[in-house]
This record gives sequence, C-alpha cells and structure tokens, in this order.
Amino acid sequence: MTELRLDHTAKGLFGALNALLSNRVTGLGTGRDKTQYAEVNTAIYPLSSAEISSLYRKSGVIQRAINTYPKDAMQAGWKLDFGSDGDEVNPEELEKYFRKLQGWKLKKAIQRAAFYSRMHGDGFIIMGVADGENPDELLDLEKVRSLRWLLPLSKKNINPVGDWRNPEYFELVEMGANNGLRFHNTRVARIEGVELDDYELERNGGFNDSIVQCFWSSFCAYYPGLQSASIMVQDHRLRLMKIKDLLKRLEDDEDNNSSENQRALMNRILVNDMARSVARTEVVDQEREELTNLTNQYNGVDKIIEQLKDAWASDADMSRIQLFNLIGVSGLQSGEAFKMARLDHAYRLNSWMVSQLEEPLTKIYEVAIAADDSPINNDYDDWSIKFPLLYKMTPIEEMEYQSMAADRDEKYMGMGVF
Repeated sequence: MTELRLDHTAKGLFGALNALLSNRVTGLGTGRDKTQYAEVNTAIYPLSSAEISSLYRKSGVIQRAINTYPKDAMQAGWKLDFGSDGDEVNPEELEKYFRKLQGWKLKKAIQRAAFYSRMHGDGFIIMGVADGENPDELLDLEKVRSLRWLLPLSKKNINPVGDWRNPEYFELVEMGANNGLRFHNTRVARIEGVELDDYELERNGGFNDSIVQCFWSSFCAYYPGLQSASIMVQDHRLRLMKIKDLLKRLEDDEDNNSSENQRALMNRILVNDMARSVARTEVVDQEREELTNLTNQYNGVDKIIEQLKDAWASDADMSRIQLFNLIGVSGLQSGEAFKMARLDHAYRLNSWMVSQLEEPLTKIYEVAIAADDSPINNDYDDWSIKFPLLYKMTPIEEMEYQSMAADRDEKYMGMGVF
C-alpha cells in the first residue's frame, strides 16, 4: 500500500495549482466560470420545424427577420406592364378578378407563402383551376375556364414527388380527407427560402432552408455574447479588502492556527459577497477592516457585440437597421443617414421581391389572364411584372425637392428653355 504524504513545500505547490484550477474571485472553475457560457461547434445542426417555431415565439429579432420582407412586399406591391399594346388594358379589373376568389385573395396568399418560405424554407400556393382535368394532370392554359381559389401551404402539408429540384407533382399530407391528393407542378406556385445545392436539397427532403437555419450560428453567438457581457459587468466587480495584521494571522505558531484563520477569512469574504448580492449592503469591522470597490475597465465589448450584429444581419440577408429596429435611434431620426437607411431597405426588399416573387406571381397571372372569364383579353402575350421601390419621402423631404425643382425651373425659364 502506497501512502501519499505532502511536506510543507508540496502543500504550497498543490495549493497554488488548485488556485489555478479553481478561483473563487474570478469564478474560474466554479459555477460562475464565464467560459462555461459559450462553446465552439463547427457541425451543422439542422433545426426542426418545431424548434424554428419556438425560436420565432422567443425572439422579436427573429420575427422581424421572417416577417419584414413578406409584409413590406405587400406595401410596395407590384404592377402589370403590358407595353405599348396595353394602352386599353385596365389592371384594376384584373385585381377585382382576384378579389372574387374563394378563400385566400392573391396578396394575402403571397404574403403567407412568403412567410412560410422564410420561416420553414419554402412556401407553396396551390391554384384551384377549372379546366375539366384532374389536379394531377398537366395544366393547359388554353383549357382554363376560371381560376377559382388559391391555397398557401408550408412544407408541413405538402411533399414534392419526383426530382428534388423540379418535382413533377406535389402531394398533400396532414390534410384530413385530402391526404395523398396530388397536384401537377404547373398548378403550384413556389416561393423558395434559402436555396440549397442539389446534394443538400436531397438530404433535406426536397426543401430549401429556413432563414433561421442560416443565421442560427450568429444567433447562438449573439445572445450568449450579450449574456456574458452583462454577467461580466455585474458579477466581476473587483473589491479590495484590507485586514489589520493579516500576515500575522496567517502565520503558524503555538498560539495561532493558520488553517483555521484561512477558513475563517474565506468565510468572511464569501459572507460579505453574498450580503452584497442579497441585502445590497456591505458590513465591515471599522477598526480592523477596510473595503474598497475597484473600477474595472472593459474595452472592446461594445465592438464585439456590434460585429455579432453585423454577422447576424448578413446571414439574415437584411438591412441591419431594419433587423434590429434602429430607425429613430440617435443619428437616424432625420437627415442623410435616415434617408440612406430607408433606401438601403427599399433596394434590399426590391431585390428579394424580384428574385423570390416574380416567378410565382407570373405563374398565377398567366392562369388568370388565360381564363375564359378573365377581364383582360388573353391576346396580350407581351407583359411583365414590375416591382416599385418601397420608399416614401417625408413631408420635409418633399418640400426640399419641391424647392430644388422650383429653382431649376426658374433657371430654365431665365434661359428661355420651356
């Protein structure tokens, strides 16, 4: 049997090593250890629909990342351009046609499908077309009598059948009596989420990614970053405690037991620390103790948080101003910065609408224009969809531009230019 004995020097070395592994002042190695609040993980963790829904309910920033584009797209709207041959076309008549649809109207259906695309990866709109054929038959525009209804669905209620990138059919699931009903892809408009390559698309069951999946890593870095910074500021306030005859109390002699004094000293410090947390007060011995709070300097914390915000905004493919609701903060109430912030969002939104909404909208309008009961003559083949910028000038900006226009006109009139 081997017996381990520690001499005075070994005890001191062991105590120093233990202090390095566990330090109650800094919290290292204890329940207050700030290194336990973060971890590095390079693996891809696919989020389930239930997890994404829970995150959506938890975070207002995630709600803005998902909702902003679908909602603002409805404010920006879109227009049909029939070119020079469409002078007699009244697009308002076609809008009335869509308002007569059963159930979901066009704008609300597009908004809901766009919401699904950013929330879960893809949004779908099934078109109820009266053409005398079964839903799983190829749609022939020349046979369309009427567009009856639109139904937006998420990937929870629809499955692609066939090629992952371009499936021939979409099958309904978890839809009660309609389970297993198939619709040909020509009868389904799709708004894609974050587009995946063919390999990942197949692994993902034929669906693209949620925007939340894209910035999940940034989300995991941002909130622990805020939490750690808050804990650091609140919990790491250092204090200087002066105790009379401290060294004498810790020396070993016949009249003094240093071990007991060390334990008593540690208990004294811990009791004082707990009293500060609970009672918001500090009590010291006026004659033998002196307590001073030291000021800590934390440099660069705000820059780290700002960089995390930039990473999150980039992953969400949104303006940082919109994502974190910064319109109205210092420097953004008016002036050039305020104007540029709104323009930045307007251009980003317009780019997203062109890339994500133009194709599904074109698919729906083709059916509506080709229908026998369409208010527009389907002889117009050369038409397109235009997406205006969502930018409205403030009253002050309008007055400034009117003043500039008046100055310009005055100069032109003086030059004889009309």
